[in-house]
Amino acid sequence: MSSIKTTVKTEACSFSEYRIYPGRGQKYIAKDGKVYFYLSSKFASLALQKKKAAKLRWTQAWRRNNKKTKVEATQRRRYKKTIKVQKAVCGLTVEDIRNRKAYVQSIEAKNKARLASKEKDDKKKGKDDKKKNIVQFQRKKDLNKSNRINMAKTKMHKMMKK
Repeated sequence: MSSIKTTVKTEACSFSEYRIYPGRGQKYIAKDGKVYFYLSSKFASLALQKKKAAKLRWTQAWRRNNKKTKVEATQRRRYKKTIKVQKAVCGLTVEDIRNRKAYVQSIEAKNKARLASKEKDDKKKGKDDKKKNIVQFQRKKDLNKSNRINMAKTKMHKMMKK
């Protein structure tokens, strides 16, 4: 006799999650085309009555929900970190690309610094201009007030003369 091991293809019961060996159980095909395998008529009957397996104490679903069986611990997958790699493109070497990149970055940094200093100066000017504008506005307001008073006086004089 030879020591050859053969494996038997088993299915899992759709209700109890027990193993179904060949020649056992029944296959149920629902109207939507989904296929269910049941170990015995008891499981088929319970499933067709729409009983929940998680509420029956003898099912694997109930045991899993109530932590009666050990569930295999799944390890987190460790992903490799992606690394950026620069390659030569269109006749340019990697060094040329790096030099261009550094040159562009230096120009951008200078522009950024120049803009920041310009904004700073504009803010200073803006504060001074604001003060000037307030003073000018007050003067205009006073002038308008005095003009209105003068106009009212002239109207009164004209009316009195008549």
